[in-house]
Amino acid sequence: MDMYKQFLYLIIFDICVLILPCLLFAGQERIPMALVDVSDDDYTILVDKSLQKLYLYAGRSQIEVLSCSTGKNSGDKKVKGDNRTPEGIYFFKYILDGKDLPKRYGWRAYVLDYPNSVDKIAGKDGDGIWIHGRNEPLSLMDTHGCISLTNSDLRKLAPYLDAYWTPIVIQERIQYTDPDSLDSMADSYKDFIKRWLHAWESKYISRYRDCYSLKFCSTGNRYNLDAYMSYKGKVFNKYNNIAISIDKLRIIGADRYALVYFLEDFAGDDVQDIGVKYIYIENDEGNPSILTERFVDVSEAKRWSPVVDDLSRRQSKEALIFLNKWINAWETKDIERMKACYTESFPNKESFFKTKTKKLSAYSYINVTLDDIKITRSGVYWTVIAKQTFTSDKYRDVGIKRLNLLRVGDGFLIQKETWQRL
Repeated sequence: MDMYKQFLYLIIFDICVLILPCLLFAGQERIPMALVDVSDDDYTILVDKSLQKLYLYAGRSQIEVLSCSTGKNSGDKKVKGDNRTPEGIYFFKYILDGKDLPKRYGWRAYVLDYPNSVDKIAGKDGDGIWIHGRNEPLSLMDTHGCISLTNSDLRKLAPYLDAYWTPIVIQERIQYTDPDSLDSMADSYKDFIKRWLHAWESKYISRYRDCYSLKFCSTGNRYNLDAYMSYKGKVFNKYNNIAISIDKLRIIGADRYALVYFLEDFAGDDVQDIGVKYIYIENDEGNPSILTERFVDVSEAKRWSPVVDDLSRRQSKEALIFLNKWINAWETKDIERMKACYTESFPNKESFFKTKTKKLSAYSYINVTLDDIKITRSGVYWTVIAKQTFTSDKYRDVGIKRLNLLRVGDGFLIQKETWQRL
């Protein structure tokens, strides 16, 4: 009889999943509120505890629905041993092979990063929260807090799971909204991140602090807001120049916070630090503020390695675009546009351009080419070495041009320029 009841419950849940949403959202496109800003090739896992269902999304399109089992007790996990499944946004850290586990865990287990940074601020504890298989029939709400799937369903899910890459959103009940509302939320969070990055790059500590919640705690509860800002102020003073590039930004929503995460390339003077930044944001009355943040090195988050390579190629391309802009200003004898390519601290800048203006005025046309370009980088400082050929109606020369560039935001400026005749 118990097996019959469980089978009946599963049928009822399936009916709820398939029919009720159609009735509630008739004529509307329904998208989970968790999928604030995701690309079509991004995969997200959503777990609805009330329905005991796991959903796989590609971008905002649902591609799989699987039955699952969560904790024996309802509600959000708070302490070790409460048999509850935590609610929030998680990533898996590593895989445990089933042959090294008790048989009840099935084919394999994906170890989640519970408690995450927000959970730690809330004082939640416990560990050992996994997505795992099973060697017995699926039953509803029968785990100690994990998310359990049949072995066959877990194998279906495996190709879409990557460490520190695939978000796993666990909620008591998934909430839905329309695309326009999600897009508006995405724009708000992106604008906030731009303000935060600008304050960081400009070392404007008061505006930087304004981006943080009064409840802020750093990962591991090492710093409260005042202590963290004191620490960041010292870091700001350490560097003359800071430049930050980001790539592959995604935004995921949960019931009590949103997560913005991306590849972060930090450069301070000749120092570079690259990894994945996770920014947990509360949205109190429409005013985003950072609750906590976390940085994971790419050595742990290997799925991000191709993004690192893509960002490096993009930055090198931006350097080449800058060189073309500089050459175009030179060839067209647009002195003001050319001056804008140089830092204010460029040695003897005014006399340099006074001489440059006088020389260029003597030529009817100018052609400048750079060949055998080599670009190297040390933090915010980039070096370009190339064979330069200058040709005009009255003069021609060939030499080695060396440009010392300063990375500023997503652009460059020339700090120093030398030329040696060949």
